[in-house]
Amino acid sequence: MPLRDDSVAFAGNWKVVVGVDIAMGAIVLAAGVIVGVAMAWWGWPMAALGSVYVFFAGGRLVRFRRLRRRAGL
Repeated sequence: MPLRDDSVAFAGNWKVVVGVDIAMGAIVLAAGVIVGVAMAWWGWPMAALGSVYVFFAGGRLVRFRRLRRRAGL
């Protein structure tokens, strides 16, 4: 049994959920780059964490599409 709940993949607003998830990571990524360039060294680790978050949110998008296709939605 998986340790994650993928039931949101079958909701009507699944694209909004994944879009907000990706947007949150993109905002952290952009803020990290801005802080890293303009002010402080700690912006670069923040940008790295944002990019990792976007990567995993993109994987969630792929997984949700696969689950919906298998369910015939």
